[in-house]
Amino acid sequence: MADSWLIAFAKTYHFTVVTDRNSKRRTLIPNVCRAFNISYTNTFDMPQRLGVKF
Repeated sequence: MADSWLIAFAKTYHFTVVTDRNSKRRTLIPNVCRAFNISYTNTFDMPQRLGVKF
C-alpha cells in the first residue's frame, strides 16, 4: 500500500501530507500523521495554507 510510503517520505523530508481519505475499514492517514507528529492537511484546506486567493 502506498500510504505507508507516502507517510514515511513526508516524515523523512519534513513534508506535509495532503489527503482526502475517509475510510471506516482502514487506519486513517490523519491518525497516523498525528501519532508520528507529521504535518497533514486535506485537499480543501491546502489552498488556504499555500496562500492561494481566488
